[in-house]
Amino acid sequence: MLRMGLIIGMVWGMTTSLWAADPPPSVTSTVGQLVTNPETGMSTTVSALITDPAGTPTAGNTAFVRTADGYVFLVKAVNEIVYNADTPPLGFKIISQDTMAKTVVLQAQTTPASTETATLGYQILYTDLQAQLLGSDTAGITPPPVLVAGVNGVQVVNFGDSGSNGRNGALFVRPNSGGDGDAGPAASYTTSFNISTTNKVGLEVGSLGGYGGKGGNSYGSFWRGRSGGDGGAGGLVSVLNDTGFQIATTGEDMHGIFAYSRSGKAGDGGSGYAAPGGGAGGHSNNGGDVTVENRGTIITTGKGAFGIYALSVSNNGGNGGDTWGHWLATLAVAMARGAPPGSTLLPEWPWTVAVISMSWTRATIPSAR
Repeated sequence: MLRMGLIIGMVWGMTTSLWAADPPPSVTSTVGQLVTNPETGMSTTVSALITDPAGTPTAGNTAFVRTADGYVFLVKAVNEIVYNADTPPLGFKIISQDTMAKTVVLQAQTTPASTETATLGYQILYTDLQAQLLGSDTAGITPPPVLVAGVNGVQVVNFGDSGSNGRNGALFVRPNSGGDGDAGPAASYTTSFNISTTNKVGLEVGSLGGYGGKGGNSYGSFWRGRSGGDGGAGGLVSVLNDTGFQIATTGEDMHGIFAYSRSGKAGDGGSGYAAPGGGAGGHSNNGGDVTVENRGTIITTGKGAFGIYALSVSNNGGNGGDTWGHWLATLAVAMARGAPPGSTLLPEWPWTVAVISMSWTRATIPSAR
């Protein structure tokens, strides 16, 4: 009987160890480790550790554990600091934790000190964490250069790279300003054959600065929308119609040579939605020098068609961002704090009103031109 009891005990111990659940994500988790997802109750694998960034007092410490099933888990405790992906990073102190709602309250560690707080789930999808705490800019769109050369017309146009569009801000993500456009690359052309066109410019050579990126919007966060990027300057343009060559055009406004340098359009400012305000539009820039020399022959036969039309010009400044609902958001926060009428938080208000009809308000920042 004793031997049978030992055997049963050994089998029972082996069985319970086999049935033991994998540990939850924690500060000691390692990449590749099996853990139990507290949200789903299923076993999954640690795919990455999100650590405090370089330059912070706790650089390298694990803040979030990311799992292969698409979730991420905050593994820091109350009174510890987590950081966003800004440069330099901005810290947020964990003020409290609600285990029923599975959230923590964070407070931005700014100078001067912020009193505003916001809530973040501590076991959420990674895509939600990206939107709420991390975030990134998006690349601007840059047209490819244009190069068309033939007896039926020549077109050489170069474009500067456009600035990135600033990421949007939400909760703990500070919106970014739009990136500045790059200067337009130099553009030049020398004729080596005769050109003859109908309803088309004979020889077009241009340099266009890159567009400024759009400033990031701010959605219910601590920060206002960010400014748009500046447009890039136009580049140098030079054209030579060489000795012995002819450019002939037919058609209204169809110039023999059209040479131009133009700056890129500036980016619009980001808007604020239940946020302190919108961002300013970016600034325009200058066009570059344009040089045209004619040693050959230029013939135009059309109304408004110049033999040589050279242009250096600035583009438009960006529009300022809108502001939506900030006053009402301030009102709601102030009322929740019990602010009296006429305080610095609120304008004078007829407090005998029992029901307030909530609606979006709108304001616009003038364009920067």
